[in-house]
Amino acid sequence: MAAPDGLSRELGGHPGSGSVLLGYIHGGIVRAEFMASVLNAVAGPDRTGLIGGVVDASAGPLIAMARNMLVMRFLKSDLEWLWCVDSDIQFGTHVVADLLQAADPVTRPVVSALYWIIAGGEQKPAAFTAGPDADGELHFAHLSTWDAGEVIEVDGVGAGCLLIHRSALETVRAGDDGRAWWFREVSVGARELGEDFSFCTRLARHQIPVHLHTGAEVGHVKAVLLGKPAP
Repeated sequence: MAAPDGLSRELGGHPGSGSVLLGYIHGGIVRAEFMASVLNAVAGPDRTGLIGGVVDASAGPLIAMARNMLVMRFLKSDLEWLWCVDSDIQFGTHVVADLLQAADPVTRPVVSALYWIIAGGEQKPAAFTAGPDADGELHFAHLSTWDAGEVIEVDGVGAGCLLIHRSALETVRAGDDGRAWWFREVSVGARELGEDFSFCTRLARHQIPVHLHTGAEVGHVKAVLLGKPAP
């Protein structure tokens, strides 16, 4: 299996032969922790051989466009799985194997690793349940409880560390008349949805489930402010 010509980054002289294309988007700069993870996964002593290539996409501040470019480049390959990893994620070499073990092209075609974000000043998982709020508007709530190591179906996840089978992407594209609109910022009623949530709603329209693997945890590197800001 091969990544698209001219797009594979066969790092360290050890091209993979696996079924996974590792893809990331960026604005020209990536975190050192992320790139160290990529190098270890592709060329390090603990590499798994599951990664068949690495591809990137950039569209400046247009995150949705960059994600869609990444998907289009993946679909030009003959690889089976797209592993989207944001450039501020730090991961171990075992994560891709953990996600693949939990995934299935039919029953679990989209599986996210567990990672955390800051919301309301607290650390919360980037995994969500959806339902109407008191006004009947669509509301996403952070997942609050799970069993350790559980693979659980959820209504929404971030796209920071997401394994996607090509069949799910092809189904969504066919449902949009062949347009490359997997990721788009949209409005649902009075609520604005980011490109990751809207992708999950598109999957739901086609009855494609989204799962979270709570045993596959990765780091999310974010800047924090120490001390009192200047007035």
